[in-house]
Amino acid sequence: MWLRLLTLLGLAMVLWSCSEPANLPRPDLSATDPLVADIVQRSLRKVEANPASPTAWNDLGRACYANGFPAEANVAFSRSLELDASQPKVWYLRGMVRREQYDLAGAIDDFAAAMKFDAASPHLRWRAAWVAMENSDLSQAVELADEAMRLAPNDRNARRVRARLYLESDTPEKGVAMLEPLRQQNPADRDVLWLLARLMRASGQGVEAKQWADAAGTATPLYSDPWVQWAMAVKANPRMQSRRVLTMLEQGNLAGADMALKRFLNFYPDDRNGPLLQGLMFARKGLPDVAVEHFEQLAVTYPDWAAPWQQLGMLRMRPTPGAPAPSQAALSAAITDFTKAIELDADLTAAHATLGQAHAMARQWEPAIEQFEVCVEAEPLMRPHRTNLAVAFLQSGRGDKAVAVLDAADAMLGDPPPPALATRARAEIKRGDLDAAQAALVRLVEVAPGHPSIPKIRAALQKARS
Repeated sequence: MWLRLLTLLGLAMVLWSCSEPANLPRPDLSATDPLVADIVQRSLRKVEANPASPTAWNDLGRACYANGFPAEANVAFSRSLELDASQPKVWYLRGMVRREQYDLAGAIDDFAAAMKFDAASPHLRWRAAWVAMENSDLSQAVELADEAMRLAPNDRNARRVRARLYLESDTPEKGVAMLEPLRQQNPADRDVLWLLARLMRASGQGVEAKQWADAAGTATPLYSDPWVQWAMAVKANPRMQSRRVLTMLEQGNLAGADMALKRFLNFYPDDRNGPLLQGLMFARKGLPDVAVEHFEQLAVTYPDWAAPWQQLGMLRMRPTPGAPAPSQAALSAAITDFTKAIELDADLTAAHATLGQAHAMARQWEPAIEQFEVCVEAEPLMRPHRTNLAVAFLQSGRGDKAVAVLDAADAMLGDPPPPALATRARAEIKRGDLDAAQAALVRLVEVAPGHPSIPKIRAALQKARS
């Protein structure tokens, strides 16, 4: 009897120990976002169901790390590494957690452990270099950044981190040279321009530095990588959730978007972006009339919100089935909608851009020029704004103005894309410089041989020469 009792007692102890794993971190979720609470609680249940699983602990660790509970994430990742120490991604993420807790030496140790299991990932090295710089160990930072560059000389983040280290040296001009290939590759890369401006300023190039600083803005540059992105995929807040819905809509994944939208509406019933996303869903499902009615009601419900008016205008600019372009009545209504959106939010550049396009489609060139000029001033790195402005000048009969806009765009943003080349060819024909028009046409044929404007430009050139 005693033996049986002891056996039952032992079984009870095993069951109790399995139901509550040792050191199970439980964040205080009482005042947190409801979706965050749901994600963390789901992860906790996975660990409770399988406490010997590194995968379950990793799931809990990333849920806590992504949603602002670094201490609990540290415990979860540490337990996972106790179960399986050969996980470079987990070493790395625990290092990121420790960095967030200002344990820079511990973070660097974890990155070094990750490197023992992963000899090829550049982000391990450039991230470790950044933390070493934060830890005031510049020699170690340079060594790690150089290793990242050796592994991936064209990696955007590896190159930016190595260039950043030149700010701590007496040769910042070397950092400028290191960033130039990235600027040439993407002249609108604000993260690159932000650093470039500071390196130029440090190297005595004040005028150029101000130009790029103004273009880059004040947003702090981002340094992300695949492993951090994997962890942050479970980050939850209204903005992130709405972005997921929008991304799925853009990808044409209506079923996934519908599920994500229902989740958004369930957890954030009072967030006005939910109904806005519903309207976008109606439009993507091919129900424009339902979408228009929906946005009109939103505009009444939220009279101080520009977004419903912006969406209404965009819907009205869509041609009806079988029509090549929207009617004049539809364009007039769209112009009214965009104007209302701008009255409510003068800094909404998208509304200025679409208002300019609506004026252009209605062949109202002066109002179109006015709107596109606002866009260029607000977003100088967005080449489409400059090309639209050049087209509007060209259509209004001012070829010289169009060429000047295109020249300024090329000077700031580098090699022109096909739409800008086509516009330049037409503008040069307009102003009578046929050799320049021919040169633009040749470049257009080289970079986009199938561009639909090529036959028309050739015909216009031939007519101008006859």
